[in-house]
Amino acid sequence: MKKILVLIILLALGGIVYLGLSKKFHSKPKKVEVARVKRERIETAILATGKVEPSLKTIIMAKQGGRIKKVLVEEGDIIKPNQTLLIFNREEAESQIIQAENKLKMAELELKEAWDNLKVTEILYSASATSGLKLREDRIRHEKTIIERDGADEMVKFAKIRLEDLRCVSQIDGVVIERKVEDGQVVENGKELFVIASISRYEVKADVDEMDAVSVVLNQKAIITHEAIPDKEFEAEVIKISPQVKEMPPITVLEVTIGYFKKNPFLKIGMSVDVKIITGYKDGLFLPLKAIRGDEKGRFVFVIKNSLTYKKEIETGVSTLDKIEVLNLKEKDEVIVSPVKEGERVLK
Repeated sequence: MKKILVLIILLALGGIVYLGLSKKFHSKPKKVEVARVKRERIETAILATGKVEPSLKTIIMAKQGGRIKKVLVEEGDIIKPNQTLLIFNREEAESQIIQAENKLKMAELELKEAWDNLKVTEILYSASATSGLKLREDRIRHEKTIIERDGADEMVKFAKIRLEDLRCVSQIDGVVIERKVEDGQVVENGKELFVIASISRYEVKADVDEMDAVSVVLNQKAIITHEAIPDKEFEAEVIKISPQVKEMPPITVLEVTIGYFKKNPFLKIGMSVDVKIITGYKDGLFLPLKAIRGDEKGRFVFVIKNSLTYKKEIETGVSTLDKIEVLNLKEKDEVIVSPVKEGERVLK
């Protein structure tokens, strides 16, 4: 009786296994996408983020104190070299020029009179018609009037310079990023009036992980992108590498400055951008990154053998955003890209 019962159980189990295998091998195979291992040359790069900054900032300061009559630009305005940024009240300076010029005219008249008197005195002295004391006095007076005339001339020049210093102009092509004064404001000599940022060159200061920083050198090509304009790439280059790392827990980074030298209407000062620093090129065998799977044991791919899927552990090398180097597969080997499980029947 026991033997019969054991036999019945074995027959039942055998039937279940048979039905499972029969279903597995006779079910319709799953259509899957495959990818071939290809020999390629790819860029090796370091990815980082940073902010767009002007390469040059100019602070416009008051060369003379005075009252501002009218500010002519606002923050965000694009300006040109020699463009007037504000107008000072010039009446006082212009009045000082007139006064200085009048004093110069008076000094020139006094000099001429002293010169004429000196010449007469020299003639009289040579004829013994006047004393040596008189001659010395006229010579001293003439020299004094020369000094007074020269001083008056300097005062005219100073007054004109002061008037010229009341001109407030930009020295560069740029954009006004700070306006620090208002109409009617009285400012002192040296007061900051505007901050102008150059728009002919931009920089991006990016923080690169210290483990990647060893691959960065000056003049390396870089690509700047922004998620709001995904179809645009801006060519740039590494122009400065900080000599010192800085702590940004949990990592340590090195500041790398990327220079961008072409004007464009897309990049704006203050924008957060992505930076790709091209560190070199790599020849090897590559697969699409989406074909790679992973678990606690490591990375693997699914391959097809006899219409069934099998796991194959792989060793990998460098990677890009969409490709990865495989070290233990052969060129033209095929792996499954579609989501599958091990042991499934598939059709490529």
